[in-house]
Amino acid sequence: MESEPNRAQHDYQHAVECLRQALESDETSKNPQLTISLYQKGIDELEKAINLNVDPNDNRAVELRTKMRRNLAMARERVQVL
Repeated sequence: MESEPNRAQHDYQHAVECLRQALESDETSKNPQLTISLYQKGIDELEKAINLNVDPNDNRAVELRTKMRRNLAMARERVQVL
């Protein structure tokens, strides 16, 4: 079974890939529904990763969670704009 910090890292990497695709779609696609769908996938993955339990003394995990929260806020904001 995967440890929580490793699971968070895995989910974050998946979220980043979804958000990368969303950004690419946002810049090149004429299909806002596809773009929103891709952003939503990334948002879902970030939420899943943020909700995992991590040791508050694990600086790397805490920094990753902070980064995920920032990315989550930006993705949600972009979906509202679209």
